[in-house]
Amino acid sequence: MLLLRFLNVVKYYGENGGPKGDMAWEIEILSNIPQQSTNSDDCGMFSIKYVEYLMHNHPMDMFKGERMRQFRETMAVEFYFHQDLPK
Repeated sequence: MLLLRFLNVVKYYGENGGPKGDMAWEIEILSNIPQQSTNSDDCGMFSIKYVEYLMHNHPMDMFKGERMRQFRETMAVEFYFHQDLPK
């Protein structure tokens, strides 16, 4: 329930438990989206990259489970060179 935790952190819900404001979310059902293989332990990286691809409007045909190792290595390098980020 990552989404629920995120919504609580950004204080999406008001005191009565409903969303703040009157704006409703649009729901879009996608097809032909990448799927994580069932025998994989890359669920965290898969989720991070999936959200990143959606946020930056990257083409989903480049998002493949076979690239998870490359994504992990790239993220490790990014973390290493940005050690001065607040903890």
